Amino acid sequence: MIVLGPDRRLGRKEVVNATMTNRIASSLTITT
Repeated sequence: MIVLGPDRRLGRKEVVNATMTNRIASSLTITT
């Protein structure tokens, strides 16, 4: 998880969004 740098300004919402996207992508990769 990248929370360092200016990304921290975006807040946890962006982090959660990125995590969810990453999770979905991983799920798709695993499913495929």
